[in-house]
Amino acid sequence: MSEKIYTEVHYRAFLDKLSEAHISVLSIITDNNLIPKKDIISLMSENYSKNPVVAAIDALLFAGLVSFEYSKRQHKFFLSDDGKAFTEYVAKQFEEENSNGSL
Repeated sequence: MSEKIYTEVHYRAFLDKLSEAHISVLSIITDNNLIPKKDIISLMSENYSKNPVVAAIDALLFAGLVSFEYSKRQHKFFLSDDGKAFTEYVAKQFEEENSNGSL
């Protein structure tokens, strides 16, 4: 497992820059630990073609928010330590904004 390399300042910047495709991919990986790339693409196929989904996965991988293991000829994605901390940060932010009536 990797160590966290980001802080809440970074998470705020990430949140401000994420597209709907990034958020959808992150949500799918959060809800489905060790999910194959083809399954992510399939789950998002109603709203996105394959290329934007793969680009979103690659960007999240590059940012260190997701990671993968290679098993049975498939990349299976999961949240990295920073990805877990980021999703916790986002949930906390939405909860605070919702309780303050900011949404």
